[in-house]
Amino acid sequence: MSKFPEHNPHLHYRPDIDGLRALAILPVVAFHAFPRYSPGGFIGVDIFFVISGYLISLIIFRSLERGDFSFADFYMRRVRRIFPALITVLAVSFIIGWFVLLPDEFKQLSKHIAASAGFVQNIVLRREAGYFDVASELKPLLHLWSLSVEEQFYLFFPLFIWLLWRKGLNLLTGIVLVMLISFLLARKGVDINTVKAFFWTHLRMWELMAGALLAHIQVFGDWPELLMKGLRCLVFNHIIFRQVPEPSRQPALLHNLAAGFGLALIFAGIAFYRAEMPWPGPHALVPVLGAMLLIAAGPQTWINRTLLANKPMIWIGLISYPLYLWHWPLLSFLRIMEGDMPAREWRIAVVLTSFILAALTWRLIERPARRGGGGGRHPGKNRHFGG
Repeated sequence: MSKFPEHNPHLHYRPDIDGLRALAILPVVAFHAFPRYSPGGFIGVDIFFVISGYLISLIIFRSLERGDFSFADFYMRRVRRIFPALITVLAVSFIIGWFVLLPDEFKQLSKHIAASAGFVQNIVLRREAGYFDVASELKPLLHLWSLSVEEQFYLFFPLFIWLLWRKGLNLLTGIVLVMLISFLLARKGVDINTVKAFFWTHLRMWELMAGALLAHIQVFGDWPELLMKGLRCLVFNHIIFRQVPEPSRQPALLHNLAAGFGLALIFAGIAFYRAEMPWPGPHALVPVLGAMLLIAAGPQTWINRTLLANKPMIWIGLISYPLYLWHWPLLSFLRIMEGDMPAREWRIAVVLTSFILAALTWRLIERPARRGGGGGRHPGKNRHFGG
């Protein structure tokens, strides 16, 4: 694991982002395989949305700033990073389904394969049963709703930002407005119909926009000075500290506190959230804010540097996309064949198999596909969830 191919020449590598991706995928796998031990593990998808919005926005903003942004280049990169692993999993799912599913079940699987390849799986599932019901556990490609949400966002977001930039409008204002509108619609949507709200892209957009907000702040350096002064006054005072730290030490301390609070929010969500909660309503603020704080804290904070940027976490982060693709179909097919919740030993075996397949997919399919795109080599890489 000493060297990995570069994810994108536009990005400066942050190993802690790969570690954050591992922190997102592990609870998701645990939630699907061992829900008792990770009742809120589904929040990992929301963390991935923040990471995706952040990394994609960094690419777009830096390209616009340099004046070399290209829609063709942007979408070709998406294709190279998403399709190879996706097509592999869809093909294997088709073959397994041919042998183990009944005709009606196989017909539904075929429909889901087409919807997943066309990135409209969330729309198809919205017309069917809910994400957390029993029937959903028998849909091997259920999990690809999130990939569809991301790809639909990628169709809208680059054009939206490019138009704002072209017209000389404030990108930050546009991002915040879309983020607020999406959040308010999500809050209302979960009250009207929780199932439909779960799958709608425009109700998830605020989570991706949260990452875009961080990217804008990083690229253009426009943290509101009043906000920073307020945070320092709130944290560094004699009520909390017997001796207030010197101003030169305060930024580093503030970043470490942000990382610690962000990590605590994510762990709290994993431990205390339940699948029955309406989602993605206000409760989703917890994992989204937690991911934002960990990203904003920076790679030099103790938690990011020690916990997230260690080699095992980086490795899991690197294979997180194929791991996400593989684990659910295998668990779902196992449940279909068993007719009930499989024994723990079988679920453990499936999870281990998913890790092996993910590692092989990353090494034999993903890396060669990216090299074909002209990437160089770098001691690590960042790749957004879903590609």
